[in-house]
Amino acid sequence: MARKTNLMLIGVLLSVVLVACSSSATTTAETIPVTSTTMVLICDPPEHLDCAGANLTSADLTLANLTGANLTGAKLAGATLWGTNLTNANLTGADLQFANLTGANLTGATMPDGTVHD
Repeated sequence: MARKTNLMLIGVLLSVVLVACSSSATTTAETIPVTSTTMVLICDPPEHLDCAGANLTSADLTLANLTGANLTGAKLAGATLWGTNLTNANLTGADLQFANLTGANLTGATMPDGTVHD
């Protein structure tokens, strides 16, 4: 039961993050009513998710699929990115101070200093 609850919470968080980061979003994550959030157990973000400059400080993005995401200048300080798929993501200028990247897939990701991870 606890695992199902955790997966549901991850689904809610990711759906809010996706709405907050999408280029067509017109409201902030704080103004989105919980009743309008669709909970799914598998999150498949749109291709080329644009979260440039997003404030994701202390966000729990455990096991999220952020393949190819634009996280340029994003504030990810203290974020949990455990097991997150960041393949080919752009993290140029992102704040990763105290972020937990344990087990994250950074293949082809552009790191905050502009280098590309192997």
